[in-house]
Amino acid sequence: MKVAILTTFADLDMSYSLCGVAVEQAAMCLENGVDFSMFVLEEKACNHKSIDAHDWLKPHIRKEVPSAKLEEDVIDDDLVKRTSAFLEEIVKDYDVLITHDWMFITWNVSYNAAVREVAEQHPEVTWVHWVHSAPSERPSRLLGPAELRYTASPYSLYVYLNEEDRLRYAESIGIDIGRVMVCYNPSDVANFLGCDQKTAEFIRKHRLWDHDLMQVYPLSMPRATSKGLEKVVGIFGAWKQLGYRVKLVVVNAHSNAQREKSSVQAYRDMGYHDWGLSQSDLVFTSLENGWDYSVPHSTVKKLLHLSNVFVFPTHSEACSRVLQEASLAGCFVIGNSSFKPMKEFLHPSVPSHAFCSARETVNYSPSFNQWIREVARATTPLLQHPMIRQKSQAMRMFSRETVWREQFLPILEKARQMATVRT
Repeated sequence: MKVAILTTFADLDMSYSLCGVAVEQAAMCLENGVDFSMFVLEEKACNHKSIDAHDWLKPHIRKEVPSAKLEEDVIDDDLVKRTSAFLEEIVKDYDVLITHDWMFITWNVSYNAAVREVAEQHPEVTWVHWVHSAPSERPSRLLGPAELRYTASPYSLYVYLNEEDRLRYAESIGIDIGRVMVCYNPSDVANFLGCDQKTAEFIRKHRLWDHDLMQVYPLSMPRATSKGLEKVVGIFGAWKQLGYRVKLVVVNAHSNAQREKSSVQAYRDMGYHDWGLSQSDLVFTSLENGWDYSVPHSTVKKLLHLSNVFVFPTHSEACSRVLQEASLAGCFVIGNSSFKPMKEFLHPSVPSHAFCSARETVNYSPSFNQWIREVARATTPLLQHPMIRQKSQAMRMFSRETVWREQFLPILEKARQMATVRT
């Protein structure tokens, strides 16, 4: 399949959401092996510095869309003619042509008219028209440009951005709802956080956007016992058994010696065998190339902003920096009531449990594993907080991977099937 992404961009200003959506679509195509081109305005109209800013995208950019001074709801016959000629030249090279706001925006009626002219002559191609504006009521009289904006173009699918207004948009242009599909604006969390390449690859490799509950736990591996890692692993295993999708990312520094490597394996075995965690649920950064001794602090901060909980059963602290950073990242903290100095750094409403400490021994009854399960169960009602639920839902719903699998790819496949049936 070969896809054309047609825009009227003179630059790629990522503060303009439409640019971000088109670039994310290009990234989805690239990551999933779809041959594509992104068309922007012709050379003379482009801000070349902005358009060429993305090295990965640059080979796919084609600066060929005819430009003119646009007037609202005015059809420029010369622009229609030049755009029709341009589309006629490229249409034979693509299976699916995606337009962004060409068919609804009042400023783009000339491009709208050109698409219709060319589409009529090429039933072997399906057009997919992305509509980024709120639908409005269909006019009672369709005259001039309004007829273009409120009637469907031939051999086309339309895409709206939410399910609630899907029918409203279909009615506004007089087509069956089956020709309007929904696709959310994708958002790559690694890009949003400004991650370097290695951090971004780590996030994507372990699908760190796909969770209900996630913790990042920075520690020195020789101190894993005193940091209560066994308890954190157990609580995440118990949460998984309660039906949550979990991610525990242990940022374990100083893990390059054989003893520490063996310790990592022991914790992994415990998580897998005793608690039912998978390799996707329990991640140790020391297993990544180059991160066995330390992980850049910039990476730790990015990962903390993906997480939403921070269980902290440490045995002893003076003034914990990781607690500070987890709190600043907005994580829901669960403290250790067995270590009294921690109270100084926790809000009175923060839940705490008697995990034991260097100063206070705890007898786990009837067994350690059962006690851990009870702690996990006791905390569950608190984890229904809207902020926790909203953050995890948004990351999963709008991730590039989710949008690709559940919406964007099905749209491309339906477009190709429609063309196949017609020919």
